[in-house]
Amino acid sequence: MLKNMTRSVYKTKTMAWTVCLLAAIFYAYDFLLRVQPNILVRQLMDFYGTNAAGIGALYAAYYWVYTPLQIPAGLVVDRYSPRIILTASALFCTVGTLLFAEVQWYSIGLLARVFMGLGSAFAFIGALKLASLWLPPRFFAAFSGLATALGTVGALATNAILPLWVNRYGWQNMILITTYIGLGLGLLLLLIIRSKPEHHTKALSREFRNWGHAFGRLWYISKQWEFWINGLVGCFTFLPIAVLAGLWGTSFLESTYHMDAQKAALVDAIIFIGMSIGGPFAGWISDHIGRRKIPLYCGSLFSSLFLVLVLYGQTFPLWVISSILFLLGFCTGPQILVFSIGKEISPPRTTGTSTAFTNFLVTIGALIFAPLVGFLMVHFWNGALSPDNMPIYSVNNFRHSLLILPGFGLTAFLLLFFVPETYCKAKFKKTHGKKPKKTRLRIKMIKG
Repeated sequence: MLKNMTRSVYKTKTMAWTVCLLAAIFYAYDFLLRVQPNILVRQLMDFYGTNAAGIGALYAAYYWVYTPLQIPAGLVVDRYSPRIILTASALFCTVGTLLFAEVQWYSIGLLARVFMGLGSAFAFIGALKLASLWLPPRFFAAFSGLATALGTVGALATNAILPLWVNRYGWQNMILITTYIGLGLGLLLLLIIRSKPEHHTKALSREFRNWGHAFGRLWYISKQWEFWINGLVGCFTFLPIAVLAGLWGTSFLESTYHMDAQKAALVDAIIFIGMSIGGPFAGWISDHIGRRKIPLYCGSLFSSLFLVLVLYGQTFPLWVISSILFLLGFCTGPQILVFSIGKEISPPRTTGTSTAFTNFLVTIGALIFAPLVGFLMVHFWNGALSPDNMPIYSVNNFRHSLLILPGFGLTAFLLLFFVPETYCKAKFKKTHGKKPKKTRLRIKMIKG
């Protein structure tokens, strides 16, 4: 009997990590789609006949739907099966990549990016929701870091592998390859993902599953200033990834260090390598010392300093700029701790909602600042054109436009003084399926 129990526990643990890791791999695929324009700036300018402002808008179109959908996505994930939600998400991503590869109209390109954002909106939230159901609470911060690390691996693949495919097959065929990858992932999600472990049998009450109660939970979260400040810290700390590494990094390195596109993409990818290590390390050290804010203080301050070095330092040797970019990514890694803080200060059974609200605030930075940098680049552009009539953006053009990034990093450092330290403990006790007490959570019911 003891032997059978041991096998059962081992089987459950294996299934738990398989389910959670597959969801995290889907998030990595979504991250790959998110940053694809970074390696295709010149090709897309030529394909659509646009400039830096147009590319910024094309990149941001992903966030037009991704960011506002974070709130309903959290409510949906709290209410319905993550397996069906993630499978449908993969389908939307596939449709988006197919349109992006095949249609030359700029408006359709924007629509394709919107479809990618729609499909990706549920990936990170779904992965964390599955982790909250399958994994012990002590692993949640570490899994958040691991999921973010896998996301940056997807971005790393974009910079390291996709340029090779572009050179060999052409950029449109490269996009089609990612379409087939999305189809395969969708099938795996459908066949393997399970929404909850067998021992997790207690059903949510009818009242809890009511949409009125769901919006009541959202209303409670949105009224707490701690969630807003915490989310803005994540937003400003994530800007080097969303704006520099995700879109303008390759072009900046081409202009500043006179690299070819493939080499610049590889060097830019070092930022993602740093974050893929810094994220899990921040989660581990945070759990180890029992503090959430200390890694965030260090990350926001030092990432701002490294950004200034990248933008305004002299032209460094390759190994020096690569080291600085790695440290920049590493110091951005603690950003994932804002999701742990959001989970720990939220009411019971609202992991999806609190994660979605936090992710909404984090990703709104890319929605606003990526196109803003594009417009600033056009504003500061001196009118220089290449022989094929493409705009040439100077080093100073990039520096003036990207100066906002270290400024917001320092703002995140100051905002941290107003974020509560959770000491890695939940603010509320779990109700274990019981009806939440209104007096304890102060949630006002909204009649559906």
